[in-house]
Amino acid sequence: MKPITIAALAGLTISGITTQSHAQSNITLDVSGLASWGFQGDPANDTISAFLGSPAPQYMSWISWDLNISTVGNSWAEEMTIGLLGGSFLIYPALGDSFSVTNQNYQGGIDPTEINLGIGTDGILDFEFFETNWDDNTDAIDSFFEAGSTITLHFLPAPGPLALLGLGGLAITRRKR
Repeated sequence: MKPITIAALAGLTISGITTQSHAQSNITLDVSGLASWGFQGDPANDTISAFLGSPAPQYMSWISWDLNISTVGNSWAEEMTIGLLGGSFLIYPALGDSFSVTNQNYQGGIDPTEINLGIGTDGILDFEFFETNWDDNTDAIDSFFEAGSTITLHFLPAPGPLALLGLGGLAITRRKR
């Protein structure tokens, strides 16, 4: 399958949520119809690249998913895997479901800061959808996301230059005492 690039530029697909302590932006990626065909790196696997801006102006605070998964043939739900950053970070949305499913919903989330998941300086976050352990349907789809399947990236804005200068001033003032 050919890669899909999603551009999430300010004002287009980023929704802002303001709270008392900070502003948070969310980017929701619709992954409906994307499929896994084989093991990690298989050229047939579906991939997406989310362009978040360059340089990436925000810090990712949470990754959540609301996925409707269907398997094909003998494939099991737990084999569907989402890889980020070239597979250095893996999400197993249906872990433990050692059986075939049809339009089964899986929801969850993870704090990427616990594992130092950052966005590269190019502002691009790559995803690959693949199978782990078994490729039950050689050269064919093993599992796919039904309509309404989304992955949401939650961000906190990077501190502005003036805020950083202010924090530096506080550190200098604190040190003089």
